[in-house]
Amino acid sequence: MIRTARYGYYCDLQLTPDSSLPPSGSSPAPRGRGVPCIEVTGIDGSGKTTMSRFLAERLGWAVRKVRPFDAATVERDTRIYEAMGAPASDAYRACRSAAALLEDVATLAEPSVFDRYVESALMWWTVRGASPLPRPLVEALPRPALVIHLDVPVDVGLARRATTSEHTDAGERLFLERCAAYLRARAEQRPGWVTIDATLPVPDVEEEVLRAGRAVAAGHAA
Repeated sequence: MIRTARYGYYCDLQLTPDSSLPPSGSSPAPRGRGVPCIEVTGIDGSGKTTMSRFLAERLGWAVRKVRPFDAATVERDTRIYEAMGAPASDAYRACRSAAALLEDVATLAEPSVFDRYVESALMWWTVRGASPLPRPLVEALPRPALVIHLDVPVDVGLARRATTSEHTDAGERLFLERCAAYLRARAEQRPGWVTIDATLPVPDVEEEVLRAGRAVAAGHAA
């Protein structure tokens, strides 16, 4: 649990986001269950895109990326933030990320390596305190066979990142700090996670990523 200030008051961020979502009616199992996939997650600047492409190429799997925030979405979000503030912006982006995730789940039909997927979405919603999907649907989402967590210090991520995701520099740092804390705690709690020090030289990171990915691919082939 992370104790953090939001909008002028304190709240607790649960590190097991499924339990924080409201109960609802039952949901059918979505398409994609039984299709193996690997998710590469980490804070911005950790090397997710590079390592996802590398691993997919070496395994002969598809490479995919959940893309909720295109240029038009960012522009709309900026208008919402300026007009209604951070809570409205968080709600809007949470809904957009949920829609993009569901679209990817619905079209998952072949072994794939994801640059962000279910666990990354859960991280975002939990850190934001915005849960756009009912609990049964979240529980029914097909989990990756393996989550590769690329761990880097926040300062490294800030230096490496290609784009910013927050409206202020201070907000960017705070958001990445919360995401890093969430991912480290989640990796300790959940089976099927492998944490890799992504500050190592690139060949060393590639070697560890490939070792973990091949173990999953071999199990699927068997």
